[in-house]
Amino acid sequence: YHDIALTGSQATTDTSQVSAMLEQVRADDMLAYLVKQAHSLGASDIHLESQKESTRVRFRVDGVLHKVAELSPAKYRVLIAAIASAGNISTASPDAQQGHIAQKIKMADGAMVDVNVRLETVPTINGIDVVMRLFNMDQSMFTLERLGLSETERKVVDEIISKPTGLVLAVGPTGSGKTTTLYSMLNSLNV
Repeated sequence: YHDIALTGSQATTDTSQVSAMLEQVRADDMLAYLVKQAHSLGASDIHLESQKESTRVRFRVDGVLHKVAELSPAKYRVLIAAIASAGNISTASPDAQQGHIAQKIKMADGAMVDVNVRLETVPTINGIDVVMRLFNMDQSMFTLERLGLSETERKVVDEIISKPTGLVLAVGPTGSGKTTTLYSMLNSLNV
């Protein structure tokens, strides 16, 4: 399998090369490969966007969508069926749907990939569009030190979590770090 690399706003890996490879692998391997590559690039989402002639695959890295591949309609139907089955959603529904996939997939090359995504689908004129939000539930990732807080911000957070009672309200746009921050706060209290 080819690794996908990004520099600046462009994918350095030839998207036609990645597309050709995806056309030749099993549906489970496609999903696992995309999740594995997205994790290695630090992507927060995988977008599958149905177009007239093909389906565009894009990763969201640091808020920017990067095109990484295109799938033929036939191969996308196979992938969407595998995603729907794993996420317990219907490919025939005329409504937007939500699902969750949490499973380990053994790829054809023997590699095990932990697929943990929140799934959102939207029917469009050209088919079903899918957004998969990636979750990395490795507890070692959730520490206050890894948040990149300034000394002043860290003092505020430490003071808030030192209180025996109270309420913490975490707000922000999708992908801004709300869950990571809350898990990090909880982990610091569970020491």
